Amino acid sequence: MTIMEKPASGSGSNAIAVTGVVRRPSTRAGVAITIACALAVAGLGSGCAGTAGGAGGTASKTTEGASPSTNAEPGGMTAEAGGLWIELPAYAEVTEIGGGIDANGNRWAEYADDAGAVAVSIRRASAVAATDPSEIESQVTVATEAFDAATWRLEASPEVSEAYTYPASVFEFDSGANEDRRSHLGLYFQTDAGGFVVDFSIPVDLWEEGHPLAEDWMKYLNFIDAQP
Repeated sequence: MTIMEKPASGSGSNAIAVTGVVRRPSTRAGVAITIACALAVAGLGSGCAGTAGGAGGTASKTTEGASPSTNAEPGGMTAEAGGLWIELPAYAEVTEIGGGIDANGNRWAEYADDAGAVAVSIRRASAVAATDPSEIESQVTVATEAFDAATWRLEASPEVSEAYTYPASVFEFDSGANEDRRSHLGLYFQTDAGGFVVDFSIPVDLWEEGHPLAEDWMKYLNFIDAQP
């Protein structure tokens, strides 16, 4: 496995590079996703200091020139959706296509690249993070149309947890059918401010174009303290 490092865009910054080997058959529909859970962490320096698995940690990992920010208080997100939040790396060329605050006070946002190769959904799924795998599945897929349960895969990732200082699981699944078939891959984070989902969704006929983008952006997420 090759550990990939992406140069940080800001001076004096150490980027986190989490390399995941995820292989998918090239056929379009009905093929289960394979997770090869070979993950590694590289480029950790003073700007990325932290300990693994700490839902109650005091600082979050940031990349691409950002500075570490203090975590939100327990229960972190207010009715105006301030508090802990996750952003894509600054270099990701996407357009925000939706977002807001749901009826439960949870913030959400959706993005897409101009070519339509990948869509990204980032949301706080619940005020209390799930630990049971079936509950994580429910929180990840609750808003997914035509979820294909047979393709669901979930694995806890100590490596990603260490990189971002929050307990994290890697997930993959398919949704839709025929020309609407999409492959999803992403991360579920357990934090003291709730459960957060980062879901990358790729049309199966654009897998070769969308998967490298999703895998790259997944390595360089930014945890921030969002303002209401």
